[in-house]
Amino acid sequence: MVHKTIPPAAYTYQSDVETVHNLIEAEFYELEKFNSPSDLLSKAHLYILWFNSVRKNSGKENKSPWEIIRERDPSISPSIVNFPPVILDKLFSEILNYYSGGYHVIPHPWQKNG
Repeated sequence: MVHKTIPPAAYTYQSDVETVHNLIEAEFYELEKFNSPSDLLSKAHLYILWFNSVRKNSGKENKSPWEIIRERDPSISPSIVNFPPVILDKLFSEILNYYSGGYHVIPHPWQKNG
């Protein structure tokens, strides 16, 4: 994968991401209640599975993300839609504790300090 930046004034490049964020807020965060961080992660994981494998998107020819992926490359494993959510603050804190020194700059996740 190669990282690319969005060109200036290319407003539609971000539209899919913004649409997903809006849907997640309306369909998940505004409807669900969470008793604990583990409850949030459990419910979020189920929502992600449903959203990516079952939920049809009228803006994408009434297909789910998994259907679009499968059409583009049938060799991709269905497990691609099953990724667990993480609490980034916790992950960030764990990485900072794992790596010491260095201006509080977190190294590449696969590099160990020293």
